[in-house]
Amino acid sequence: MSVTEFPAAGRDVALDGRPLRIGAAIYHPDTRRLETEGEMSLLEPRLGDLLMRLAGAGGPVSRDALLDDVWGDDGSDEALTQAISKLRRSLGDENRPYRFIQTIPKYGYQLQAEPVERSAPNAVRSSLAGSLMAHLRGRREFYKGLATGVGLMLALILCVKAVSAPTTIEREMILCPPGAPEGECTAMLDRS
Repeated sequence: MSVTEFPAAGRDVALDGRPLRIGAAIYHPDTRRLETEGEMSLLEPRLGDLLMRLAGAGGPVSRDALLDDVWGDDGSDEALTQAISKLRRSLGDENRPYRFIQTIPKYGYQLQAEPVERSAPNAVRSSLAGSLMAHLRGRREFYKGLATGVGLMLALILCVKAVSAPTTIEREMILCPPGAPEGECTAMLDRS
């Protein structure tokens, strides 16, 4: 496939702000949230723009077009390469051959993704439910750990207090001189 066969750099696919499915991941462009395996992460603005630029093309996009559209005058080949690597890591696509963001040699990149259909909200709803369940599991584990930590701290404080508290021994002594009548004895309290 030659460079002239690739679609123009313009956005050919109308996404209308709909979530984008990339393999098992779902990207929500309005919030820049990427949901993978029940975990939500927030993409940096430039990574979100790059992802949407690739998705909107509907085919391969040249490196020059990506640099112009996403970075403007601030872009460099190294910045684009690093951003593509970060996106691949975020999508869990780190091993070659890449499944989602494919490199087109001597040209650019192509994203394998599809918009989530508006008529199928169950896909988004079920993925959000999975995300919520993962969040709640994480919260529950946090509170269990917190309660365990507080209990251990209290036990430690009680042990330290018991060990460091001064021990007083009280002894009561009754002194009676030899041959003294019964009522003339002296009581003494020894605290040592």
